[in-house]
Amino acid sequence: MLVLDGHKSHISIAFKAYCKEKNIVTLYLPAHSSHITQPLNIRYFSILKQLYSQEIEDFIKASITHITKLKFFHTFKAAHNKTMILRNIQASFQGSSLVPFDPKAVISKLNIKLQTPTPTGPPPSLDP
Repeated sequence: MLVLDGHKSHISIAFKAYCKEKNIVTLYLPAHSSHITQPLNIRYFSILKQLYSQEIEDFIKASITHITKLKFFHTFKAAHNKTMILRNIQASFQGSSLVPFDPKAVISKLNIKLQTPTPTGPPPSLDP
C-alpha cells in the first residue's frame, strides 16, 4: 500500500498503470492534508524529537560539543527504540482520526475555503 497526498499533480495515468501492474494499492489523502493525516507526523516524530533532545542533553552536560556520526546513530537509535512502541503507534493513528476511521474529524481539521469560480467569458445575455 502506498499512501499519497491527493493533490492532482501526484496522479497520472502512467502512475496508476504502474501501480496496477505492480499490485500497489494507492490510498489518496485529501489534498494538502498530510500535516493532519499522516499518523507518524501527529505523534511519533514529536516524541522522537523530545527523546532525542534528552539524549543529546547528556552530551551537553558532559561538555561534548561535537557528535560523531557513530555517536549520532547510537543516540538516535536509543531515542528511536524508546519511541517505537505500540502505545505511541496506536496514539498516532488515533490522533489522526484514521483508526478508528472518522472522516468528519479529518475534514473538520482542514482549512477549506469555498470559492466561486472566476468567469472565463462575458456574462450570458438575459435578453430573449
